[in-house]
Amino acid sequence: MADPPSAGRGPTTSAIPTAGTSAASRREAHPVTGPIPVQRAGAEAAEAADEEPLTGRESVLAWARFAGELVVALAVGIGLYFAFTVLWELMPYVALVAAPVAVTGLVAGVAAWRRKTGQGELGVRLLAMLVLAGTVLVIAPAAGLLAG
Repeated sequence: MADPPSAGRGPTTSAIPTAGTSAASRREAHPVTGPIPVQRAGAEAAEAADEEPLTGRESVLAWARFAGELVVALAVGIGLYFAFTVLWELMPYVALVAAPVAVTGLVAGVAAWRRKTGQGELGVRLLAMLVLAGTVLVIAPAAGLLAG
């Protein structure tokens, strides 16, 4: 038995009536618009527009601001640790209630600071790091009391 002549070539369009359409009329019915431009979100567009490097003075100010934020963060962390060391020793039930409140306050404070300075919302990584750091700062003193 022989294969039909159209075997292996796929379907044909010979059964579809053309009704006198030419290539020019098909192009007019379906115009080509060209490539689609890339649209960026608000934050990405601002970053793309702000790609010029910092001047010497701006760079120094950025590093000074970073150092100031680091000093404030260390002071808050050390203060929390020592406050909870005393609180776990003298009033453990109050410390038990105050621990999640302190961690929530830490996360809310950083989120408010980032919003105020225009740095955007908290990302998942930063949120996880804040919760971990806050938990360690308020629970480690209790572990030290239990171990010692």
